[in-house]
Amino acid sequence: MSINEIKENLKNLKTIEDVFLYINSKEKDWITDICDNFSDDYPHLTMNWNFLVKKINLEPQKIILVNKFDTDTKILFSDLLFTSGFILKSNEDYSKCPTCNKVIPKLNIYNMIQEKKESENLNVSIPDEWKATCSRC
Repeated sequence: MSINEIKENLKNLKTIEDVFLYINSKEKDWITDICDNFSDDYPHLTMNWNFLVKKINLEPQKIILVNKFDTDTKILFSDLLFTSGFILKSNEDYSKCPTCNKVIPKLNIYNMIQEKKESENLNVSIPDEWKATCSRC
């Protein structure tokens, strides 16, 4: 199926649930989790998301964790979801807290944030040590 055919099919879908069902029918197992929020341990992630969606006059929806962005179809779906207020994150870089289901960066992203915080004097608040859970969980 071509990208144009997919775009045409998407136009006929009435609800976001229909969109998710359609995405799952075309890219099985691509969406791994759908979460409501980022962890409170990383408030800049929520601030950045809010800033981006407000720029395009939308409200934040949900955070979608996905497998790789490795096909044109997945990129098309990503664009569609983003322009509806969703944010997509790779499950190679983000996971959900097993206790509260909020999204947290994995160690590689934590280290990158920590390095930028130190080298570029970024004013972001992150935990002193990385954990696979939120600090309150």
